[in-house]
Amino acid sequence: MSYLYRFILMTKKLIKISFISLLLLFIFFKVADWIWPLDTSKLHDVSVTVEAEDGTPLRVFANSKGLWQYKTTTREVSPLYLQALIQYEDRYFYYHPGFNPFSMARAALQNIKSGKIVSGASTLTMQVSRLLKPHARSYLGKARQLFRALQLEWHFSKNDILNMYLTLAPFGGNLQGVEAASRAYFDKQAIELSYAEAALLAVLPQSPSRFRPDRFPQKARLARDKVIKRLVDNHIWPEDILQQAGLENVAASWPKIPLHAPLLSRKLYNTFISQQQNISKDNSRIRSSIDYSLQLSVEERVQQYVSSLPHGSSAALVIVDNQNWLVKAYVGTAFFADKSRHGYVDMIQALRSPGSTLKPFIYGEAMDNGLIHSRSLLSDVPRWKSQYQPGNFSGKFHGAVSVTEALQQSLNVPAVQVLEKLSPAVFIASIRNMGLNPEIPGGHSNLAVALGGLGIKMQELVSLYGAIGRQGLVAKLRFSPDEKLSQRRLLSPQAAWISYQMLSDQNRFDRPFSSSDTGFKNNVAFKTGTSYGFRDAWAFGVTGKYTLGIWVGRPDGTPSPGQYGAVTALPLLFQITDWLDDTSSPQRPLNVTSTDICWPSGREYDEMEKDQCLIKQHALGIDGQFPATFAATADDQWNSSQLTFKLAKDSKLRLSANCTLPFIDKVVSVWPLSLEPWIAESWRRKSVIPSIDPRCLQNKMAINQQQFAIVSPEKGIVFRGINKSQQIKFPLVTLGERGKVSWYLDGKKIEKNQLTVNRDQQSIHLQLISGQHELLAIDENGAMDRVIFSSTYWD
Repeated sequence: MSYLYRFILMTKKLIKISFISLLLLFIFFKVADWIWPLDTSKLHDVSVTVEAEDGTPLRVFANSKGLWQYKTTTREVSPLYLQALIQYEDRYFYYHPGFNPFSMARAALQNIKSGKIVSGASTLTMQVSRLLKPHARSYLGKARQLFRALQLEWHFSKNDILNMYLTLAPFGGNLQGVEAASRAYFDKQAIELSYAEAALLAVLPQSPSRFRPDRFPQKARLARDKVIKRLVDNHIWPEDILQQAGLENVAASWPKIPLHAPLLSRKLYNTFISQQQNISKDNSRIRSSIDYSLQLSVEERVQQYVSSLPHGSSAALVIVDNQNWLVKAYVGTAFFADKSRHGYVDMIQALRSPGSTLKPFIYGEAMDNGLIHSRSLLSDVPRWKSQYQPGNFSGKFHGAVSVTEALQQSLNVPAVQVLEKLSPAVFIASIRNMGLNPEIPGGHSNLAVALGGLGIKMQELVSLYGAIGRQGLVAKLRFSPDEKLSQRRLLSPQAAWISYQMLSDQNRFDRPFSSSDTGFKNNVAFKTGTSYGFRDAWAFGVTGKYTLGIWVGRPDGTPSPGQYGAVTALPLLFQITDWLDDTSSPQRPLNVTSTDICWPSGREYDEMEKDQCLIKQHALGIDGQFPATFAATADDQWNSSQLTFKLAKDSKLRLSANCTLPFIDKVVSVWPLSLEPWIAESWRRKSVIPSIDPRCLQNKMAINQQQFAIVSPEKGIVFRGINKSQQIKFPLVTLGERGKVSWYLDGKKIEKNQLTVNRDQQSIHLQLISGQHELLAIDENGAMDRVIFSSTYWD
């Protein structure tokens, strides 16, 4: 009994001592853990990957130390790799507390025999501790490693520790983590690794430099096969894998880093970094809205297209899904690495002149403001009476044109005419109300904005064109599904749809392969533009599903003579839209009405006398509203397309104001005065307004006054001066004028401040160059006369 009693006492004492020792060790560990906490910051310093919508990497940005390191979890790697890793490196990983005492005992004996450290007995947990905090290869270093391993096991689950290893393990060069190694060596994600690839990556961290497959494929193969044999011997992998994997050569390239949509990726990365304090497990990837296959296709097409353009040229392209306004393709530059093309400049974000690409929105807003419809009569004629006198790109004028023709042909004067009526300030205010920020020289809105007299980003222009395919709604481009869709209304659904119809007309003169010729239908509504000096060539397209924007030019602003929207950007637009093959179109909204209207009045055909409808047009309007034609300029002195006269019943000639002959009323349609020189002779005022009945005239002089003519200067007269600096003075006299007379010398209007009046006679002082000159006079009824005279000087 005494022996048993002593044994029991001894056992209790040992238990008590063991308990107190363990308690002290635990307290010591907790204190040490508090004093020397784990530093896991390396886990947050990872590469950031910008991905397409399907998760395919577009571009990867290295971490702060220049390493390619992806945040990786066990769910994102192949089970084959996990099997190889655990079995080869630490098959008791899920059972030990961070260290394997049996392995440590074995390693200690080997080290004592060798007199130096030849075996470390490191578990995966201990390797993670070393990766987090490197230590010296000494007994003290090993003790520190053991302490850190215990900390890891205390604070994290086995799965968390394994995730750390997958993220931090070295694989040669600047590759860190299994995902980076898999992408670089095998151009695939770690979840897709084969048996042989999994075995190679399992052993590679043991000696990343010696087993690196791109440099030492034979050494890498031997190490790989050793892993495969162990897993087969342990019945983890099937026996036939040893033979199959052995036939698989080690083929690795270095490195394969994705680089698609590089400028968009840079933009998203910069935004991401500015908004993040730490990169956590779930946010080291930026998921974009890019369609990967579409992006690759358009990048290739843009590069092929730009290769045939003049030196230094580049291009930019955006494709947006109209339904959700997500960007599906983004090409900010044609050649990202080409310094001669300034490939690092994102032309989608650059401030450029839009040329004439804002015209659809001028007309669209004018429709919403009740100023025009699709076939309103506009005047494409010189603006002699205005301070702003633009011409057309072709150098020609076309006279009477409809809104549709003016938009399709991108005529400048009609757009300015409508903008003047709408107000430049109102138009720019509406653009800014969309959240866009156009920059206007001097800060004051003016008529030049219709032709590109401002700066705006391509991204903002695409947002505007989206309104045409999205029922008038404008929204900022969304580059990620996480971005909120915020939109505002620029146009009514009716004005947007009518704009689409005008721009998608199958019989446009500039639409190749039109349906009227071939039966091929291309529903894209498109508009081109060219900035001053041939610096920017634009083309925008809208289909039922997509909105596209294209810029072509030189990023440094150098002119590209002969390269303009219709010949440089438009062919690329058609290449892309033909490839997209979207034949859908926006749905027609309610309250879009159509009717026949008459020129020059602009009124509905059913409301007009048929003899007053000189040209019939089929128009689209909003809510049955078809506004009448308005004057070409503010001082056009044309307030009505119809004039009413009293005609003698018998002669059908016009009566003067105090003539008392029996009469009938006669209504005559007249065109805007500015269009008189451009319309048929039979439509001009002098042809449609009857002459005064001779019985109403008092003398022969009055009869002569019916024939409008220039009396002074006389035809063929030669004015002689002493020297070229001398001003020549001569009177301006007409006979038979009706109302105010406008004078034009060599095609330029003579302004009031150039005339002097003495005793009701106008004279002009001019400094003329030697040679012939043309003087033209037009009265308010459109009657014209001209004389040719010459000037010469003695010196």
